[in-house]
Amino acid sequence: MGFIAYVKLTGELDSFGKSLYYFALFLTTFLLSQWGLFSKIKFYLSWWAYSFPISSMTIATVLMYHLTNESFFKLLSGVVFGMLLFLIIMLVPMTLRAIRHCEICIEE
Repeated sequence: MGFIAYVKLTGELDSFGKSLYYFALFLTTFLLSQWGLFSKIKFYLSWWAYSFPISSMTIATVLMYHLTNESFFKLLSGVVFGMLLFLIIMLVPMTLRAIRHCEICIEE
């Protein structure tokens, strides 16, 4: 989100903007490396919080493509968008299952 906001405020892509983007890309890669740990945890509604950074990264990558016109970012935006779709397609049935089994919004 920082990269998107910075570019929209300044109206250009400079070295600081690139630094913001590549830092976000690093964090996204780190988040994906934690997939093994993530998949072993019981489902909670808070899993939806993973969709926000992935969707932000998708928007940032599309913006980076529009600013640079490099085909790498076009390909990367498709990959990140695919990951977002996979995540949402995975979370919707898990959420519906949790609702059906009354496992959401219960007192502890």
